[in-house]
This record gives sequence, C-alpha cells and structure tokens, in this order.
Amino acid sequence: MLLVITISMLQVSTFVLGDREQPSHVQVSDDVVEKALSNRIAMQEGEAGAMQHSLQYTAMLLIPAIFVLIGSLAWSWSLKRQVDIKTGELKIEIAEREKMQESKNRLMSAITHELRTPLVSIVGYLDYVLTGKLGPLSEKVESSLQIVKLESDRLLTLTNDLLDIRRLEFGKFQLTPEPLNFKEVIDHCTHEIQPLIREKKQQFKVDVLEGLFPTHADRTRLCQALMNLLSNSVKFTPEGGEIILHVEADADNIKAQVSDTGLGINKDDLTRVFEPFAAIKKPTYIKGTGLGLSLTKGLIEAHGGKIWAESPGEGKGSTFTFTLPKHEKKEAH
Repeated sequence: MLLVITISMLQVSTFVLGDREQPSHVQVSDDVVEKALSNRIAMQEGEAGAMQHSLQYTAMLLIPAIFVLIGSLAWSWSLKRQVDIKTGELKIEIAEREKMQESKNRLMSAITHELRTPLVSIVGYLDYVLTGKLGPLSEKVESSLQIVKLESDRLLTLTNDLLDIRRLEFGKFQLTPEPLNFKEVIDHCTHEIQPLIREKKQQFKVDVLEGLFPTHADRTRLCQALMNLLSNSVKFTPEGGEIILHVEADADNIKAQVSDTGLGINKDDLTRVFEPFAAIKKPTYIKGTGLGLSLTKGLIEAHGGKIWAESPGEGKGSTFTFTLPKHEKKEAH
C-alpha cells in the first residue's frame, strides 16, 4: 500500500512540473509499478487461499460436531421416550397395587368385624359360666374354662387392635378428647398394673416430678397406650427385675418414660419395634399379639405426640419415651 501511494505522488509531481527534468533517483518505471501491483494481487490471493483453507478446516471440525449433536438429540429423544413409557407402566402398576391393597384392607376389616361379634359373645358366656350362676363347676372343668377364657380374651384383644390399627391407617379413628390432667392417667395405670407386678415379684417405681400436667386428650386411649408400655415391660422383664415410670413436663410438652431391666432390644430392631407383627427375636415363652406397640404409636401420634424406643442392647433393658402436647387452661380476660 505504501508503494502504491508513493507511485501516485510521483505521478502528480510529474504532471505539475511538466517536462521539467527530474532527478534520476525519483523516476519510477512502469515495470516497477506493474511488479508492485502483481505483488499486491499475489498477497491478496495468498490471503484468500489462507482464508479458504481456514474455512475448510473449520468445516472439517464443524460437520462432525453437527452430526454428534444430531445424534445426541436423537438419543435424548429416544431416552425420554423410553422413560415416558416406563413411567406410564409404573403408574399403571402402582395404581393396580393400590387397588389390590385397598381390596385387601376392606376384606381384612370385614373379616375382623365378623370375628369380633362372636368373640364378644363367647367371652361374655364364659364369664357368666365361671361365676357359678349356672351351677357349681368341678376344678377340672373350671381350669379348662379359664384357659378357654384366657385365649378368647387374647383373640378378642388381637381383633380389637386390628380394628383400631385399620381405623388409624385410614384416618377413621375417633378420639373423644377432653380437658385432662395426665396424673389421672398415671394413677389409673399404676393401679391396674400392680397385680402383674406382684405376680412376677418385680420392683415398680413411679417418679412423677412436681407440677401440672394438663392436656386435651382421650382418657381411655391414653390409658390404653400407657398400659401397653407398662405391660410390655412386665412381660419382657424377668422375675425380680425393675420397672420405672418417669413423668415430667416443660412449658410445651408432657414427657413420659417407661424403663425396665428386661431383655433389651437389638440396635437394628429399634426402628422396627413399632411395626405390626414385626419379626423381632424374642423368647418363645413370651406371648403377644404383635400389635401393641404399633397401636400405641398410632394412639400417641393421633394425640399430636411422638414416641421412640432406646436400648443399650440385648439383656440390657429398654426405655420407651413418648411426649404429648401440653394444653394450659387460659384465663378469661
């Protein structure tokens, strides 16, 4: 470019000066100009060639990338399609399982109701016969009837527990809450558990801290929950063992603990003890419905509380703790 400008300036100077003789060193021949122009054209052609090579190289890289992108999009669409199909199949399977489970639940509830009616009659007649109002009973007959009565009571308890658990699961469990001092529940349960404690010659301590324990709850159901925990401790604690009922309260909650020196619970079983019919290792001589703790958990949670189990391990006893919301009586203003 500089060479072209120089040549142009020289041509202007020649036009202005006319035929005036110029120094030889500033004269530029046509050959020089032509050569300069040729060089310029060559440079432009070289730049164009380089650009063409650059575009060809870019195309060589870009075209495979485009194919990869198209392939990825196709694979993604195919994968999404497969996921949608599997999701649809899974939803159908879940719906079918829920329908089957609902049918099973209805069947179980119907069977349980049908079982309960004759059981109530059987237990009622057994109680009446054992009173001796139909005549004196021989020792052998009375002993046999007592066994029948014991097993009938156990079966009736199982049936009632099944019904209650079903109601809890379906949200149809009816509570009858009322203003209640939890100490009344403690007094009732400690009195009811005494015969079982004496039978196994166990030590029973009640540790209730000073204070008020107002709550709003179903008295019968809270008694049932606490009695389940106490009777479990009696059942799983050997003769001569110790059971402690500890109750305290803070500004918001009532806290009750039932501790014992009994068989204890494995660490892996602590979260499973509240499952219905949980397959937890226990001595064969210990009988139970397998629903007591599950029902207790449901009853406590139905009152807005929480329950959990703790144990150092097998043979080291266990502690069951539950909390209930505290309801203070509000003063009228």
